[in-house]
Amino acid sequence: MNKAFLAVLVSLMWLGAAEARQEKGVQYLSLFHISKEVNANVVYYEAAVTADCRLDNKKPVMIYWILGSGKREGLNFFEKGAFPLDVRSKSADTIVGDIKALKEKVRFPLTIQVGWAEGKCAALATAPGFAKLEKVHLSQFKGYEPKTITVKGLDLDGHLSEFPIVSNGVSMISRLQVEK
Repeated sequence: MNKAFLAVLVSLMWLGAAEARQEKGVQYLSLFHISKEVNANVVYYEAAVTADCRLDNKKPVMIYWILGSGKREGLNFFEKGAFPLDVRSKSADTIVGDIKALKEKVRFPLTIQVGWAEGKCAALATAPGFAKLEKVHLSQFKGYEPKTITVKGLDLDGHLSEFPIVSNGVSMISRLQVEK
């Protein structure tokens, strides 16, 4: 396992970085969420791990809504297309992929890793410029498309940071990789 990953996991354990729930022998570890300014509904992404802290082969990432009412609900066919995680490569403990946004005009690279930290299975989502991705926020909608997408999380220096990856419909990802 990558030493930098282990160091980040251990340092984040005290922040409550690995909230977990269990269903049918699979443990679900919180990764990050996507919120929108138009309502209180939030899309959550969780790593599905087995008892030996490996990604579940059948469905390694669980994606679902928590509605403004507090009710948990799965994504329907169209919503799965709106909030996809496009997996480029997968191993027992790592997923490398992209979150696609703005009808695939923006591909936001993402890495998900699972591993043991201080005797507990933990999961971590990282992105360019971020040691820990926490939140993606969609705002300034024109119809169904957000004109601004902001990423929030711990930057590579360990500070809480926010950065637009899309501003007025234009991708800012190359700036994020240079500035962070």
